[in-house]
Amino acid sequence: MVTTHRRHRLRLLPLALAAIIFCTAVPVEFRGPVLWSNGFDVGDFVNNVLLYVPIGLALWKRSLLVGLAGAAILSTTIEILQIWHFERFGSAFDILANILGMACGILLARRLVQSGRGIPDSFLITQRLTVFAILGVVMLLALWVVPAQPSNLSNWNPDFELLLGNERTSDRPWRGTISELALVPAPLSGTEAHDLQDVADPLVRASLLTRGAYILPEPIRLEGGEAKRLSPEVARQFFYSATTRNGFTLIAKVTTANAHQNGPARLMSFSADQFNRNFDLGQEDARLVFRVRTGITGLNGMYPHVETAPALVAERPILVVATFDGAVSRVYVDGQAQGRSNLAAAGCFIPLLCDTGVPIASALFGGLCAIVVIGTVRTTSREKAIMLALLAGMLGTAPFYLVTESLPFGVGKLAMVLAGAMTVSLGISGQREII
Repeated sequence: MVTTHRRHRLRLLPLALAAIIFCTAVPVEFRGPVLWSNGFDVGDFVNNVLLYVPIGLALWKRSLLVGLAGAAILSTTIEILQIWHFERFGSAFDILANILGMACGILLARRLVQSGRGIPDSFLITQRLTVFAILGVVMLLALWVVPAQPSNLSNWNPDFELLLGNERTSDRPWRGTISELALVPAPLSGTEAHDLQDVADPLVRASLLTRGAYILPEPIRLEGGEAKRLSPEVARQFFYSATTRNGFTLIAKVTTANAHQNGPARLMSFSADQFNRNFDLGQEDARLVFRVRTGITGLNGMYPHVETAPALVAERPILVVATFDGAVSRVYVDGQAQGRSNLAAAGCFIPLLCDTGVPIASALFGGLCAIVVIGTVRTTSREKAIMLALLAGMLGTAPFYLVTESLPFGVGKLAMVLAGAMTVSLGISGQREII
């Protein structure tokens, strides 16, 4: 007896396009714009080639010229957007690599078709693929369930001193002026840091004092001598308040005497010496360095830490806001985010999946959930398969949220799970087979 059975296929184009967008265009966080990078890294170049190969496979029927033009437009758009994205930098080398990847994909697909090895722009949802999708879902959940090391200030030392302009050992001198300084035992939000302009403003001063801030009574000129010490009482009060709230903010209007000091030269530190600190803010040439001691970053708060792009110019005052919220440390210069480091992510089993990899991993989780449902629930209707894919994404958000609530992005990561499932639904097609 001859019957027909509909087996569902996934078109490669939506999946390849989604992979590019989630890998390169979804920001972890926004910053002030930066110039394109001129550096060349072989590993990064190869990764960018491979990223665009799948979309080349999906578009093999198009002319090579159309494919290359499409890759150039898409890649250039994303690289321009990346000048505002933390952890990413626009690069002409990335565009060249993406175009090369598209060309490789198209040529490889045509070679496969000519050799009779199948059509590379779609693939069946087979039992084997379903099993791999189940394993992928389980592995992602397991990786996020693994307890991370705590990112808190529990290892701070209450006996350290609050110092301005040098270390207690006098070997990290900084020369310049601190005209305003506020030490707040609480993190400031990005909006607050962006809007902050003047600590001396009565309303700003009152707001900071209600949070328990210490405010420097008068400007200090530092000439590279011994450190200026704040009182032990200020240090003790700041220690207990900051460790209780698991966060703090340093606000300083500073003018460097020259943009080539290093060490880093200490603007401010809460430390015993150059290897044992609760935190410090320093100058390394024209860059700012912000280090916070946690159970993850170690006794000197070095790995990881924040280092900004060049921001200091001799004799030009800038307002620096350095803040730590219990997970992420950030540095703002004149209201613009210039540095960021997710200290909590470094304590995860796979740090990438707890920070910059959250967009692609979230979408992958939703897509795998959709494939599992389509592969296990028999249906002959393409429309029902699409509805099942979307339902799988919605149901998948519950366990995803339960095991990843400590990750950044808030509800955004749940939206990405749904976007992953929706991407799979857009790729569903049908194929009738005689069995």
